[in-house]
Amino acid sequence: MTPSTMTRRLMALGAAATLVLSAGACSAGSDKKAATESGSATTVAAASKTGSGSTDGGSGSDGGSATTTTAPSSSDDDAVVGSSTGQLRADPNDPTLVPLRLDVRSVERLDGDTIEVRFAITNTGEDGDATFEAWTELGDDTITASGTYDVGGAALLDRPNDKKYLTLFDSKDVCLCTGGGAQLAIAPGTSAELYADITAPPESVKTVDLSLPGFKPVNGLEIS
Repeated sequence: MTPSTMTRRLMALGAAATLVLSAGACSAGSDKKAATESGSATTVAAASKTGSGSTDGGSGSDGGSATTTTAPSSSDDDAVVGSSTGQLRADPNDPTLVPLRLDVRSVERLDGDTIEVRFAITNTGEDGDATFEAWTELGDDTITASGTYDVGGAALLDRPNDKKYLTLFDSKDVCLCTGGGAQLAIAPGTSAELYADITAPPESVKTVDLSLPGFKPVNGLEIS
């Protein structure tokens, strides 16, 4: 299931740029990036990546294909290596904050340049509460100002080396990650299984944190 690697296009930045990460959680509608850590970090993106993406499907500007949501499974096969919680607005026109849980399934090095992170998002609201409709809430707002219709906002943090590794996009700004943000809707008590292919840190790095808009970072994830 190993995808070939692709080009990550940053807007006006080079392959490495300095950014500031601020601690804290998002408290209301327009600020979707709920939690990052304080201090400066070097952003790292892959250079000269080509090939085809994962079979789970990417996302273009129109939101791509839909992602199926299901009731959370109690199977022992659904491994969780780390979790966090967050809140995001129900949809672009509804500022109601929806309680969500992020469960990381795996962090796997596919080759020297790519790490694939698989994770689930569960709507922990009660029956009758708001459905979470993703649209661009989980996307990358460095590709377009409004954000991408996918989970391209996922990133890996290497805190000891002060680096942030971004989700991969190809030369047409298509994410190597779960797309279909315009169709992704998670009702209370259901979850969606998602993935993102992310620029890999050096093989000497064994542990990373996962950052996703709207959620507290998931810390101490071992790379398999």
